[in-house]
Amino acid sequence: MSRNSRYFRKILLTSAATLSLAAVAGVQSASAAEEAVATAEGTELETITVTAQRRSANLQTEALSVSAISGETLLKANVVDIAGLNGYVPGLLVQRSSGSEMMINIRGVGSETPQNIYGQPGVSVFIDGLYVPTALGVAQGFFDLDRVEVLRGPQGTLFGQSSTGGAISIVSKQPVLGDFSGDASFSYGNYDLNREFLGLNIPLSDTLALRASVQHYQHDGFAKNVTIPGYDLDEADETNAKVSLLWKPTDDFSATFMARSYETDTNGAAQKNILDPNTDPREIQQDYPSAIKMNYQMYSANLVWELPFMTVKSVTGFQKMKNDQKIDNDRLTYDILGRWDAQALWQSNSETWSQEINLVSIPGGKLDWIAGIFLIESKVDQYIVEFRGTTPPPTSFSIPSPSGPSPADLGYEEYSEITRRSWAPFFQATYHFTDDLRITGGARYNHDAYKGKASFFYSPMATVPDFSEGTTTGKLELEYDVAPDSMIYASWTRGYKPGGINNAYDGSSIIVEQGFNKETVDSYEIGSKNEFFDRTLRLNLSAFYSVYKDMQYLSSDPVMWQDGTANIPDARIWGLELEGSWLALDNRLRINGNLTSLGGELQDDYFILDAQSASAARDAYIAANPGATEYDAATVAAVAAAAANSKGSKPPKLPKWAGSINAAYTFDAAGGTITPKIEWVYRGDFIYRVFDSSALDQVPSYSSLNLYIDYMPPVDGLRFSLSATNLTDEDGIGGRFTDPYGSGQTSNEYIAPRQVVFTVGYAF
Repeated sequence: MSRNSRYFRKILLTSAATLSLAAVAGVQSASAAEEAVATAEGTELETITVTAQRRSANLQTEALSVSAISGETLLKANVVDIAGLNGYVPGLLVQRSSGSEMMINIRGVGSETPQNIYGQPGVSVFIDGLYVPTALGVAQGFFDLDRVEVLRGPQGTLFGQSSTGGAISIVSKQPVLGDFSGDASFSYGNYDLNREFLGLNIPLSDTLALRASVQHYQHDGFAKNVTIPGYDLDEADETNAKVSLLWKPTDDFSATFMARSYETDTNGAAQKNILDPNTDPREIQQDYPSAIKMNYQMYSANLVWELPFMTVKSVTGFQKMKNDQKIDNDRLTYDILGRWDAQALWQSNSETWSQEINLVSIPGGKLDWIAGIFLIESKVDQYIVEFRGTTPPPTSFSIPSPSGPSPADLGYEEYSEITRRSWAPFFQATYHFTDDLRITGGARYNHDAYKGKASFFYSPMATVPDFSEGTTTGKLELEYDVAPDSMIYASWTRGYKPGGINNAYDGSSIIVEQGFNKETVDSYEIGSKNEFFDRTLRLNLSAFYSVYKDMQYLSSDPVMWQDGTANIPDARIWGLELEGSWLALDNRLRINGNLTSLGGELQDDYFILDAQSASAARDAYIAANPGATEYDAATVAAVAAAAANSKGSKPPKLPKWAGSINAAYTFDAAGGTITPKIEWVYRGDFIYRVFDSSALDQVPSYSSLNLYIDYMPPVDGLRFSLSATNLTDEDGIGGRFTDPYGSGQTSNEYIAPRQVVFTVGYAF
């Protein structure tokens, strides 16, 4: 047995004993999400309501790992998008790849295929019930939030494919009948940050209500591009707008129609090349101006019928995205690197239709059940034009249409159109043996199909081989209430991400094949949720062990231009998670915290090759053998010999320790209340890619200290808040990105510098 396997067995046995003792003692959990979606009674902790199982329920009675964070909490903490959730949720790691793509991992499972718009994420994201099909689409900012729910671990029944790591549900505020109300806020901070928000709920009749909201958010860049004066990076300039209409003609039927828009037009992300000789992490030397321009629109109709024996729910959605990017691919200058690589255009467009129908039993009987079907059709096209050279770069590029002709200095070109269709029926049921003992089982059949066409280097469009597959996922779970405020559970869940086709494949590759396999994750989990001391203390504990089969990752190949998605056969991932909240001193003191420990190991003999090793081996062989070319059999063999056996390596995105703790105390002040809160966030070091290069993939740990102060004056609806994040102005590395294609360069993404933001808000 390996040292890591012995380590996991030890922590699993220890955690099992701890969970059992905690349960018997009458302990219970909450999310470290603190003031989420809640109602409080006296000096008890609030009841947190979630819809993780497609029906409203108390988070403490849900036998799965789920965290819920209120929109109010996120607003006070200046959390503006999914990336800001780092530190708030156990096991969650969110990073950007080349700019606007959000790469989300939970418990070490997510996506290892950056810059691949056709690949599916491992953590599914839903906005008001609509599945967001691309990593670009989840970058749209938070606004008018009710809450964010994060489900950890595979979701093989109710959420299905593309949920091997978990699911994130973003829920906005909804219209309310008979209530004229509003909410407005203004924020200002350093880096010329300003955010303006207005939301109105307008009753139109006894059966109609409208909620309209708009937000504009911007700040100057956190990093300065010293090569291009006045061109700062990591800036923000985005606008969100949403209109929702509720129609409820009877007590048994309601329909909610929603239209939502997100728009951003900014300079690119501040990703600093590790070869940059300037040691200031907030100063970057790049000679090509990166930029992002996106428009994302969402439309939905949510219908609910309350029948005597079940509830019928229908969610119909349409999404449309237009995204244009240009990127300095080498993230450095020609003068320093001696060559240059500029992605002058990465244009991607998508249109997605989706339909989900749920049939939900009326609760209270021996058997609770939910059945449904999910259907989606997504059409995506992209046009990529990349230039590179070894002589000084031109000042501008002329980009032809996808039909050509091929321009000078062309490094790569692709025009492709892919249509994806998927359908998935599912069923889940819970049988109550007694009031205290329950068993849940469920299954989902997932069918995915792709078809399309592509052109490379301005060649004629060619049909991409069709792809189609189906698989079954599911879950089995046993839960027991050992006391009124204490439960334990054990579960098995299987999640799935579909396979696909490498559309650049021409039959000559050695490692990368034409088709790549689906990946599956079987997760075994034990957990306990508890409350004690008259519901003033909560504690959630869970331990899991995941069998990760055919992990999809982006691989190089010994043959030039044959890079693509491949599969690592077998990985094991394990971990412990803890979340807790304590309310004391007559409801004035509150302490929240979460702690995660993760580990893992790749199991089989499997040889992997990254772009950097391939390029170094190719250049070395050609230099030592005059007259040799990249395509000679001997050159290819020399590159193949550079592949390394991955057996025994640690999977990526698994910090051994991560967590946060915060404490808040409420004082009476000037007829109102003032609540200061101090927070410490820590994320341990981790490996960024499966290749585990000591020079490129070791991401160091960091910690940050945050301070929040809320003041509620004796004026109904008025509030003031001050947030100071990263108080000590740490230059922590939040993520790392290595270009998997052309440039092969590695860059760091730093956490935001110290930000001080003042907010005033009024609700009526």
